[in-house]
Amino acid sequence: MLNRVRGGVTAARRSFMRQTTPGGRLFMVLIGVLFVLPILCAGISGYYSDYHFSHLSASEHLGRARAACGISSGQDATNCTDPDEAFRQLWAISKSAPEYKVAADFIVSLQHQHVRLAAEATTKSEQARSQAFEQMQRNTNGESHDAFTCATSTENLPIMSFDSGQHWWKDDGRCASKLQSKRDSDAEIDSYWSTTVRVYTDMNSSWLPNEERTCRTYPDNNGKVSVVSCDGPESHADHNIPVTFWGGVDRNTTSDWKCRREGDDFVCRAIN
Repeated sequence: MLNRVRGGVTAARRSFMRQTTPGGRLFMVLIGVLFVLPILCAGISGYYSDYHFSHLSASEHLGRARAACGISSGQDATNCTDPDEAFRQLWAISKSAPEYKVAADFIVSLQHQHVRLAAEATTKSEQARSQAFEQMQRNTNGESHDAFTCATSTENLPIMSFDSGQHWWKDDGRCASKLQSKRDSDAEIDSYWSTTVRVYTDMNSSWLPNEERTCRTYPDNNGKVSVVSCDGPESHADHNIPVTFWGGVDRNTTSDWKCRREGDDFVCRAIN
């Protein structure tokens, strides 16, 4: 079996060599080299970099740490520009090296910088939130009229922002109103074509042909029409039937409609 496989590979190789011109074979070799060469170079470069790093002296590691922080000999790392690289160089210094004491003090200085910067960032964040809160209060009190952004919270509730989404606050009604205006606008567009939805309703076969009544629709949790009541809210809307609507069915509010029996079907046209 193995001999047959080897024979097949050899035959395929000979066939390829016969069918490919010398220029074509050279071209394919060049393509292979161009594909493999970058990978090979990257591997060699990484190996050389790791090898070179592991063979640096303690003094060289210390010098590179200072260079990463942008400081010269004898200065403290109060504002290190690249603390990650500095830490990498300093941790490579052996405890037995004469430079270890300086490296240890350097590490402590970097840690103090990290704590200081974290505290400053926290203070800055708290100040920004306080300013955003004051801006929100001015707008909700009517003292300011800044542009606002709307979104939906993780609890699926409308929220608003007055600083382009940096801080979010519970909606005071303006985002809900904006969203409802969009739904109403979409409903006007939807009035140019019909949508058939299966709903619960009190409309039934007792309606005369072409009989028309004023009905009210109620939305479900997603804001889509789910109930059509024509005989008042106390009626039993227990018939689950398809109804054709001329008007938007995603309004998230109660709406009035003119509903008519047309043959065996019921059709409702939006009033508001």
